[in-house]
Amino acid sequence: MAGMGHMADMQSSAPSPKGRQPGGVAGLDQGHLSKSRLVLFALTAMTPGTGMALVPILVFGYVGETSWASLLVAMLAAVCIGAAVRVFARRYIVSGSLYSYVGEVLGTWGRRVVGASLLLGFIAMLAAVVAQCGLFAGSFLTSIGVHHANGVLGQALIYIVVLTISAYIVIIGLSASLRTSLILSGIAVPPILVITIASAAHTGLRLSSQFDFSGMTWNGVFQGVVGALAFLIGFESCAALAVETKDPKRSVPLALMGVPVILAIMWIIPTVAQVPGLADASRQIASGQSAPAALAVQAGLGESFAKATDLIFAFEAFVAIIGFLSYGSRVFATLATEGLLPRRIADVSARLHTPVKSIVTLSALGLLTMVCTMADVGDITNGFTVVATLLTYAWTPSYLLAAIGAIVLLVRDLRGPGRSARSWIGSFAACVVVVVTVVGIYVNGVINPPPAPYDAAIWIAAVALGAVILVYTVGPVVRSRCGGGFLARHNPAENDPDSRAIAVPE
Repeated sequence: MAGMGHMADMQSSAPSPKGRQPGGVAGLDQGHLSKSRLVLFALTAMTPGTGMALVPILVFGYVGETSWASLLVAMLAAVCIGAAVRVFARRYIVSGSLYSYVGEVLGTWGRRVVGASLLLGFIAMLAAVVAQCGLFAGSFLTSIGVHHANGVLGQALIYIVVLTISAYIVIIGLSASLRTSLILSGIAVPPILVITIASAAHTGLRLSSQFDFSGMTWNGVFQGVVGALAFLIGFESCAALAVETKDPKRSVPLALMGVPVILAIMWIIPTVAQVPGLADASRQIASGQSAPAALAVQAGLGESFAKATDLIFAFEAFVAIIGFLSYGSRVFATLATEGLLPRRIADVSARLHTPVKSIVTLSALGLLTMVCTMADVGDITNGFTVVATLLTYAWTPSYLLAAIGAIVLLVRDLRGPGRSARSWIGSFAACVVVVVTVVGIYVNGVINPPPAPYDAAIWIAAVALGAVILVYTVGPVVRSRCGGGFLARHNPAENDPDSRAIAVPE
């Protein structure tokens, strides 16, 4: 344990006394999400239908016709990430996701690095999913004659509208968020299945070129993994809802392992089916038409079908905004209780039991990030890819430290009554795979950077992480000299000794 000062981030499997909130955030509604609802919420937040539409083109842009290989590596890495985080989820119930987990094992420095990573990561994540919504909405509006819908001003207006509506839904509560997510997500899968099948029938699968590894390089594979991980990153954020879930030590691990496996099945096969069509429709996609719409028209499904699918995918991208606003707001509130963000961001509405100020803050930062990126690169397609690449480089340090922390916990298990040898070896091997993958991504990004404007993402992420970590390091010194103030810890439970309970292994 890192010490009693961080015990408010945990609780035992028994209810906390006096109704106090574990995880460092007071006032959240405890234990109201069932196991199935958590898994469904985690899955819909990853927008599987939109992933079937965008993952193939994103990875194809990096790798070309052997995209499926990079996607397979990314999927295996995601499963290993889930296995590493599961080591923590079986022990602790938290609201800070990886921030709280890593802090219990690696202490203050680990919390600062992961806190900085998740702070920047959730901002980039929200910007990326808002860009997804803007990409499809802009394509639809352009197709019906609304000029400049893909321009900076048009996209900014779209972002403001969807963020305002999604923030309102998240503020109302998780039940409303889940209902909306299930409805909107359910209508997105059938259209992309039709497009995928029609495209494959039109072009053929061209398996000889897709499985031709003669031109494959490690540089290409890792760049493709960076692109694919942009759509997989954040699936473990469902751990931030552990406090609000029934039997979280069983429910959260199930979601952590189940979601990446389901997504692997749903995304790899469509990638193989779509790649030939994407190669043939590259000119239309470069002109601003969405990949599904271009494939639909090329396969003979018609302009009307293409327009309808753009609108449907815009709605499903809206689901991702709801999901990651829900996750990110809990993490932001936890960071605020630790003094890493302004303390009032941690406030939870007494009536709605949601962190309203965290939701609003994250929405504003995500909006600002995407609008600035769009203004800099000049078009929505490149703007989305830049932010998605930045997301991978900003978020993966938290995966690296989570894997290292999980290894520390597994080594500790050797000195006590451990789990089965097969389970221990599997978890340990998964952690090693995560470490190798993350290090490989960064090393390759420096040695073999992707083309401009994506090449700047790794350096922007590194500089931003360093700056936030510096603020987190200097902040405590400033607070001690100034007697608290703006960034002082804000934990209503920290002065109540009964609210601090130690998480124990099962």
